[in-house]
Amino acid sequence: MLVALGSNAQTEKGRLTIEPRVGMTIATFTGSGAGGATDKVGLTAGFELERYMNNPLWSVALGVGYTQLGARDFSTHNMVGVLDAMSTNSTRYMLAAAEKNSVTYSFDYLTLPLTVGFHPYKGLTLRTGVQVGFCVRSHAKGYAEVAAFATPLDEGMTTIGDSFMSGHVGVEVDGSIKEVVNTFDLGIPVGIAYEWRNLSLDARYVFGLTNLSKSESDGHMRNRAFMLTLGYKFKVTR
Repeated sequence: MLVALGSNAQTEKGRLTIEPRVGMTIATFTGSGAGGATDKVGLTAGFELERYMNNPLWSVALGVGYTQLGARDFSTHNMVGVLDAMSTNSTRYMLAAAEKNSVTYSFDYLTLPLTVGFHPYKGLTLRTGVQVGFCVRSHAKGYAEVAAFATPLDEGMTTIGDSFMSGHVGVEVDGSIKEVVNTFDLGIPVGIAYEWRNLSLDARYVFGLTNLSKSESDGHMRNRAFMLTLGYKFKVTR
């Protein structure tokens, strides 16, 4: 079966190619600290050197790219607790705090993917490997607010009064957050590509492994990104 597949791959043994490429990313965060992160669209551009092995089924590629990742946070968090009031009648209160975020996080990386390609059929490539990233820009823009409401309770913990607002804080953010974001990022790309007359359409998904936040108290949060690029392959050597 491998011999049959190799005869259809139509790759030249030892060929070295260079491929400029450009495309889009759809990125988000995942993990315990990701909260209500949703997808953010960005751009990616770069080039890739690919060396075909003596076996026509395999190749190795090293790339350099500038990739925009990040996420959008439109989450709402509700926290409820019971507090003792500072009063002579020892009235107890239930405190409910609602936190709403509408913030876009933009992380720009210099990425270095090193992948192995498997070529089972003419023009088709399956690819996986590792990707190293270095964050060169981290920015947050949006609005966050916290509102607290208190409700008096009786001995049986049953509501006996109307809620009232005890506090409201709103914060607008627009600036660099590089002090709290790790510069280094490591991920595993998995993808598929198709080449036609030197044009190459590449789709890959990158699973981030590195915690984005420098603070462990923020929980574990990692990059996830789908990348779709269009490139053109030039032969460097045969």
